[in-house]
Amino acid sequence: MKFGCERFGFVAWVAVIGSGLLVGCGGGDSAAEGEAKSAYKARPDSPNVVAAAGSHETSPVAAETPALPLDAEPDQVTRRYFDAVVSDDSYTAERLLSDSARSSFDSIGLQPTIPAPAGSEMRIGKTRYTTQRKDVAWVETIWTTIDSEGKSESTSEVMLKRSREGAWRVSGLVMSIGAAPVFFDFEDYVSLKTIHDSVGGDPADVPSEGTRTADGGREIR
Repeated sequence: MKFGCERFGFVAWVAVIGSGLLVGCGGGDSAAEGEAKSAYKARPDSPNVVAAAGSHETSPVAAETPALPLDAEPDQVTRRYFDAVVSDDSYTAERLLSDSARSSFDSIGLQPTIPAPAGSEMRIGKTRYTTQRKDVAWVETIWTTIDSEGKSESTSEVMLKRSREGAWRVSGLVMSIGAAPVFFDFEDYVSLKTIHDSVGGDPADVPSEGTRTADGGREIR
């Protein structure tokens, strides 16, 4: 799941599914915002999306961070989501998940994480819509990592859905695990539970059920 969270650390699941994948995609393409970079210093445990959730604790960081407007674009929500994750503001990060995704995370005890190794830099790419009503958006995130082996880059797409109130909320993530892109549906309790229960074991033993190859849908122009 190289497409999403920090290899599970990528979204806590890349580590599970590929020994490092993820668990924890308005308007049109966002160009200026899309080229801006955000340097992330991930938590030491960021490669694991499967961490104890603190959804019932109020983060001191949240009190200092201005709330996003209801009409914030998908790319803005995505950036704020990852900013919250890396600053240990789990309260804000979880509030930016869709209701169903938050319920799944809370039920299993998962906590959002980034889809790239610690110290990686992220920049936002294009935003695309896959429904005529434009109520489902995919935001591209490009992660650059520099380590002892040199510089590498991975891409993930964050899936967002528009809530009844009109706000965009994170509901899933697509990452590349090996050659195939894999979709992690944060709203699918069974899928997340399968991955969670497999963490800590041999990645080769992770069942294929619970994850599925994704095509990301067709772009609507």
